[in-house]
Amino acid sequence: MILRILKYLALLLSLAWLVLAHSPQLMDSVIDDLVRYANRRGDLYKMSGLPGFGVEKPFCDARFENKPIEAKRRMFMLGDSFLGTLSNSSQRLKNIDHYFYIRWTQQLRIPPLDSTTEDILIIEIIERHALGLDDESSIIVDSTQTFPKIYEDVDNAGGLDWFSFKAESVLQQAMFNDPLSLKVKEVKAGLNHKIFNRVNEFVYLSEDEKNLYYHEEMTGPMGSFTPISDQRIDEYVAQINKLLAYYRGLGFDKVYFVIVPNKVTVLDAAVNDAKGHNHLIERVFNHPKRDSMMIDVFTPLVEKSKSTVIYHPNDTHWNCDGEQVFIDIVNELTR
Repeated sequence: MILRILKYLALLLSLAWLVLAHSPQLMDSVIDDLVRYANRRGDLYKMSGLPGFGVEKPFCDARFENKPIEAKRRMFMLGDSFLGTLSNSSQRLKNIDHYFYIRWTQQLRIPPLDSTTEDILIIEIIERHALGLDDESSIIVDSTQTFPKIYEDVDNAGGLDWFSFKAESVLQQAMFNDPLSLKVKEVKAGLNHKIFNRVNEFVYLSEDEKNLYYHEEMTGPMGSFTPISDQRIDEYVAQINKLLAYYRGLGFDKVYFVIVPNKVTVLDAAVNDAKGHNHLIERVFNHPKRDSMMIDVFTPLVEKSKSTVIYHPNDTHWNCDGEQVFIDIVNELTR
């Protein structure tokens, strides 16, 4: 009898996890505190567990207050998680009336654009993914749409693989990111580092031990130190130019492209010189055939980093000061 009850309890618990996995809203409401606790301490801290890096990341500022969707000046930003942080801090964006953020995994369908609004598009990609750029479908003009509408995860929504991934993600968030679990992980990581000089395989510790770097930006297929031929740079510049022309053809008044540098590219010149940095961003930006609408955020970030901490030590992303460098550039473009 007891065994049967335990089996039913196990079955109910499994079903509950599956329901949570399939519903981000339920997941947020049930394990929100656990997720927030871990996420506020940085993605690289969650991977490594290294002592001294479990500090909470500060929030920037209030959300952007959109004016009516028919407002005169609209900003569309297509990109990854670096732009995603702006949705919580875009109050500092000036000179625009309405703001849309679209992830690469999403699709935005818009009605035909016309002269009644000024529509500006910024396309952003992180350096470690830059050469994987392959997109002409994230924004589609659809005459049946009466207003812009974002469709979630067009490449990943549905299917057994996606469902399994979500289930595993929820389990990991709920079971291994609570304060006690993270503290146990920290003790183990600290011993491994002190005794064996080892850290998590997905994380690099800077030589001064003040920053964590993601392995993909160091040694990944498109990492900062992976050799890139001049021919590949030529091809990439042509690809960017084609992408910008495509979106201009959709009716956007201005279309910009920006490569956000890897954290190590900005912060660790000693490592860059010693390991042979490929200088992807500089080579693209200085290419004689590159489109004039490319944004240089690399140079201002390097300059700012000389006097200010602009990246979270425990995260791949910039902090509020680093983000402000990008926002200042955008504000200047939209003056």
